[in-house]
Amino acid sequence: LLAWYQQTIDTACSERRDVRPNHPGHMAQIGWNAGPRHARVWGPAKSYTKKLDTETRVEHDLDAVAALSLTWAVTKAVAPSNLSDHIENVGKIENRL
Repeated sequence: LLAWYQQTIDTACSERRDVRPNHPGHMAQIGWNAGPRHARVWGPAKSYTKKLDTETRVEHDLDAVAALSLTWAVTKAVAPSNLSDHIENVGKIENRL
């Protein structure tokens, strides 16, 4: 499981644009994107730096979402509930908008 998790992170970092290039590390964007401040749009993030076929992109997106879901499940299991409750409440507010 740990090897798959590490491979998923490494793949995301090697195939996706770093949205914070002037900062240490690599912040790869996945999921939805609200666009830049000067040109607001709403849609799936298009941050791939490599030409990949649709099937490969979908497979890698599913792996990344699975890794994030696993991270959230572990966080909820070990973090104090008042921390995770605040984060979940933000999601509930956004879903009502």
